[in-house]
Amino acid sequence: MSDFRTKRGRCIIDDEALFLSSSWSGQFRRALEGGALGKIWLISVTLLPVMLFLSVGQSGLVHVLMGAGIGALLLMISLVVNRLRGFGYDRKILRDDIESFTLVEGSKGLTNPRFILKYRKDGKIRKRYISLPSKLFGYVDEEVEKAREVLESEGFQLED
Repeated sequence: MSDFRTKRGRCIIDDEALFLSSSWSGQFRRALEGGALGKIWLISVTLLPVMLFLSVGQSGLVHVLMGAGIGALLLMISLVVNRLRGFGYDRKILRDDIESFTLVEGSKGLTNPRFILKYRKDGKIRKRYISLPSKLFGYVDEEVEKAREVLESEGFQLED
């Protein structure tokens, strides 16, 4: 059994399948491991709900609810667009169904490095993002290299 860290948990590969564990506490743990920038990110995310609560008194509940509604709408649109692009959210993918992995390097401060996993499901080719920790964190280069090594040692094809 092999594994590597992801943005919010771990990718575990055994003889039968690939498993993706994910939790918000895992993402907070990654931020704490990420040094000073990770701690700054963690503090800002933790303070966001407090700032929203305090803004209710100044701008009114209606504005806060409108902002939350717009945020929820944008999230739903992104989920629908990803589904239309062929991306799934499966947490367990059988080894026999896996076609390939493609590494996307990501941009520092904007997007995380990630693998795009192509696999078969219900007779169709599906895709799944496996996001790695942020490029802002000091250990990400080693983690990307470890993930590559794990996938190659497990016999998976890495595409450019």
